[in-house]
Amino acid sequence: MIVLGCVEQDEGIQQLEALIYTLIKINADEKLLPGVRLGVLAMDSCDSTAYALEQSLDFIKGFIARSDSDHQFRCRDGSAPRFRDGSFDRVVGVIGGQSSAVSIQLANLLRLFHVPQISYLSTSPTLSNKEKFAYFFRTVPSDVNQAHAILEILK
Repeated sequence: MIVLGCVEQDEGIQQLEALIYTLIKINADEKLLPGVRLGVLAMDSCDSTAYALEQSLDFIKGFIARSDSDHQFRCRDGSAPRFRDGSFDRVVGVIGGQSSAVSIQLANLLRLFHVPQISYLSTSPTLSNKEKFAYFFRTVPSDVNQAHAILEILK
């Protein structure tokens, strides 16, 4: 799992620490996910769409190499390419971005490679379009749902 968020802000550090703590607890209990070990590669997007996309390209290269059934992408010795010493080879999804603007940009790229993305703070209704963002999920309601809930409370 790759986390793209802004760890320059205090809440970004706290969320990353909570994620790491949770992964440690899950990995310590062999009954939860037998035979599976979870890990994380954390990257700071600095809440910049351009920088987040730039960072994403490294592990996208790994997805291309892994899904290359025609063997178009091979090293001179015939082996499959490895990016950053293989650190991105086992990435299965992305957590983030923190802002909707970053999440929208990432979702547009990640959907091309069927990479699941989960955002913990992106609330833009744009991301609710499942035809365009089939691999995007969020843990918070969209702004539209929040507005309806506030209206119901006020009534």
